[in-house]
Amino acid sequence: MATFSEIRDRIKVVGEQAEGVTVVTKPGESPPNIATGRAALVIQEPEALFAEGDSSRGLDQWDVPLLLLAPFGDYSLVPDALEPYMARTGPRSIRAAFAAEPGLGLIDGTRAYLDRMDGFGPRQSSDGTQLAGVVLHLVVRTSG
Repeated sequence: MATFSEIRDRIKVVGEQAEGVTVVTKPGESPPNIATGRAALVIQEPEALFAEGDSSRGLDQWDVPLLLLAPFGDYSLVPDALEPYMARTGPRSIRAAFAAEPGLGLIDGTRAYLDRMDGFGPRQSSDGTQLAGVVLHLVVRTSG
């Protein structure tokens, strides 16, 4: 059985296998300085479906939104800024990083996969920096 704290810690380890990505695990934690060209993967608050009864009756399922933020110069470059991180393969691919670690490195039968994306488009940081953003949804199934 993996707790959400354990899952969050492993998301950080796996997500940072993608070149140029810093994972932000908790609200209030500072994302990387976008001027460095690094992308941020911000772990958002999850939703969960819990196994009925005790853990022998099924799996807990966590839907963990991961907000991907990457720097870009102008609006027409938003897809270009995000593409290396969302590609199926490549050194910056977040998808490849999670596909390579389907159990997140947990030994309890946990299974994780990127299910979908939404919220694609430009964003602005609190300091006015233009960012490209998208929400990737990581589904994590683990014994309750």
